[in-house]
Amino acid sequence: MTSVDYQGPPAAQRSPCAGTERCPWRRDAVPGAFPADAFRLSAPTSYPDSDRRFGCHSSSAEAPRVCAGWLLRGASGNQQVLELLEAGLIQVPTLPPGVELYDHYAEMAVSNGVPKDDPALSPILRGRPRGV
Repeated sequence: MTSVDYQGPPAAQRSPCAGTERCPWRRDAVPGAFPADAFRLSAPTSYPDSDRRFGCHSSSAEAPRVCAGWLLRGASGNQQVLELLEAGLIQVPTLPPGVELYDHYAEMAVSNGVPKDDPALSPILRGRPRGV
């Protein structure tokens, strides 16, 4: 997972990634596939009133995409993303039948090795943003 600064409306993944490297938002993803520090660094994407976006792990700096799992479970406090959705510039991803996602960012991060009392998760646990 990387953080990429880009301008304009982003592309968004159509559904949470399947395959060998599953979307970390999926409950059937292997815990620890990404280091806990990656989840600490990405936590601000799900803070209330954040303007950051959680990027898809399968995107690149040349073709960045927003994570479908994050859009479905962690983006509700992100005003920029909500405006992009309202304007039709990005679409709400689909959740395939039988795929379960973590309910919120902190739950996903803890499952991947971030201690529940980690300060990076405090704003999320207080505000509990949900997806769009």
